[in-house]
Amino acid sequence: MADSLDACDRREVARDGAEAAAANFLAMADRGFHHAPGWWQYAHDAAGDLVGFLLPTVFTGSARGGLQESTLFYIGVLPGHRGQGHIVDLLIRSTELLEQVGVWRILSDTDIDNHPMIAAFRRCGYVAQEPWERPLG
Repeated sequence: MADSLDACDRREVARDGAEAAAANFLAMADRGFHHAPGWWQYAHDAAGDLVGFLLPTVFTGSARGGLQESTLFYIGVLPGHRGQGHIVDLLIRSTELLEQVGVWRILSDTDIDNHPMIAAFRRCGYVAQEPWERPLG
């Protein structure tokens, strides 16, 4: 979160410090959302170093016709590794995982000025609404 392109993340880090801001944000993942430990998606560079991650979740109690409603709870790629396609890989893998779980749509959001994230959403078939949505089926 310390190097996020999201203005809200940067404000929280400035107010609380990077570790506390991240801890507070991740604590929200346990309130109103469901995710299994194996759902975390990670991106690594050629040397095997972690360069990014994505946490897909489903909304608790969101079943509709036997399918869940989901969200991409948090996405992050380290600054030195941005622009190399890692976010697209993470989005594709997370979308596939959520399709296997059984979701009827995937919601996400991003800062309006986070143009690289907006472009990545578009490349992966997400459509601009409030919030971003990936239709399935």
